[in-house]
Amino acid sequence: KVHRLIVPEDAERVRRAFLHAGDGGVDLLIEYRINRPDGALRWVRTRARREQVGNGASVWNGFSEDVTAEKESEAQSGALQQRLVEVTENVPCTVFQLQHGADKRLNAVFVSENIYGMIGITREMLMADIDVLQSMILPEDMGSMFAALDEAQREQRPVFFDFRLRDTSLALRWIRGSLSTPKMQEGGLVWSGAWLDITDIKELE
Repeated sequence: KVHRLIVPEDAERVRRAFLHAGDGGVDLLIEYRINRPDGALRWVRTRARREQVGNGASVWNGFSEDVTAEKESEAQSGALQQRLVEVTENVPCTVFQLQHGADKRLNAVFVSENIYGMIGITREMLMADIDVLQSMILPEDMGSMFAALDEAQREQRPVFFDFRLRDTSLALRWIRGSLSTPKMQEGGLVWSGAWLDITDIKELE
């Protein structure tokens, strides 16, 4: 029987899911692993509903599907995402993506964690409200970032620009920004780039 193929680590969870769905009259949706008779490990997704047929009897109506390929794809995607995180956290700059949405507002859709070590704000703060960064930039340098965005879009080429800001300790920092050629993605125009702290270089000039 099929239940004998379920891997031991998943068997109790599957049993409890069937009991919960049956007693509560709710639809069952569960994913679990089985060991096929040929030894292959497969992922299975089962959807079912328990229905009364009279005289206190009931039957389960539903279906199961093999979702091994989907699970393997998710695992590969997760591994790639983890590798990307490891790379961006170990380069000497902050990697970011900026999006110009339909509302014409500029948003940070990705920022690497090391933004905190550079200027003292977290990636979550910046992704929630890019005005946090803009408020730190010196007023006379504010236009350089927007000019770079326009240039990258107009010229369809990467651009570089320098600007100054005061970090959370109020120390003056020089930042060199780089922007890729923008690409249209779902939700608006997206620029990828990096910010590098060049304060030490500027102090030597």
